Amino acid sequence: MTGAVSRARVARVRAAMRAAGADGFVTTAPTQVQYLSGYPLEGCAALVTRRGLWLLPAGLLAEQVRRACPWARVRPWRGGLWATLATVFKEAGVKRIAYEAGRMTVAELTQLRRAAGRRRLIRVSEVVDRVRAVKDREELRRLRRACSIVDGAARLARRLIRPGATEKGVADRLHESESGARLTRREDEILDLLGKGLRNRELGQVLGVTEDTVKTHLKSLFRKLGVSDRAEAVREAMRRGFIHSE
Repeated sequence: MTGAVSRARVARVRAAMRAAGADGFVTTAPTQVQYLSGYPLEGCAALVTRRGLWLLPAGLLAEQVRRACPWARVRPWRGGLWATLATVFKEAGVKRIAYEAGRMTVAELTQLRRAAGRRRLIRVSEVVDRVRAVKDREELRRLRRACSIVDGAARLARRLIRPGATEKGVADRLHESESGARLTRREDEILDLLGKGLRNRELGQVLGVTEDTVKTHLKSLFRKLGVSDRAEAVREAMRRGFIHSE
């Protein structure tokens, strides 16, 4: 997921947060943290403020999260998530904190109250879920990709289902086909950037890797798409619904 997509999602959550009278929104739900950051994180908190997104991962994951989410402020925790969150509340100047009680355990709510101190806690419901109900461009792209995978699997299954075939044999072939064609996270990012016309050097600058690394990813991407050059890759990706024209 790109920074632009993350910032757009954060902006929509911020609008809902402000409507509730809060200047901060905190969540520890993994699905919500991933929706806002684009990165799967367990045992992490996300804080939306007037100025942007804070992510609080475990200390060992900090550098990895920084590389994956350079648009967010990353504050690793080591002594404890909630103690670190209390410090971030103060640093970010948050005084009215919105939270979804339905997404937290009783223990987490107790810890949140301690971390908030004298700050006002505002109970809200389905803030992120209501934002997610209106699909953005990234979600639509992923839905198109899922449909393409399903369609491809159905076409292959029709060819495999014949007299003497077993369910396990068909399932194994489908699994091999899907695994071999699955794009990595980096290939997915490169494909999206190819659709915007970026060259190898520009791709490397955006992704923070060398041109040689970009070429390696492109080679793998071309193989999985069954194409031989960048233009073909973009056309094939558009045909499959992986990317679309502006």
